[in-house]
Amino acid sequence: MPKLAAFASNSQPMHCYGILNTDLDHGGHHAWSWAQTHQLVTEAHLNRCRYWLPVGSQLESEFVLRYTSIIHRVPEEDYV
Repeated sequence: MPKLAAFASNSQPMHCYGILNTDLDHGGHHAWSWAQTHQLVTEAHLNRCRYWLPVGSQLESEFVLRYTSIIHRVPEEDYV
């Protein structure tokens, strides 16, 4: 997981959000494109995609407002 290692030197805390791949037709594709446009750290998994956003940032607020119907917050204990 090389992308997670980047957070070790970053002093900004991050929240992780997930979108299940079953929701790709309900805005998940747009969310992935939006994340790439804003250069967010993303992880593609077999059954979901994860999005890492700085806590309390404008990007986090916009992401949550745009995709609130399909995202779920990943608990910190699952950040591995």
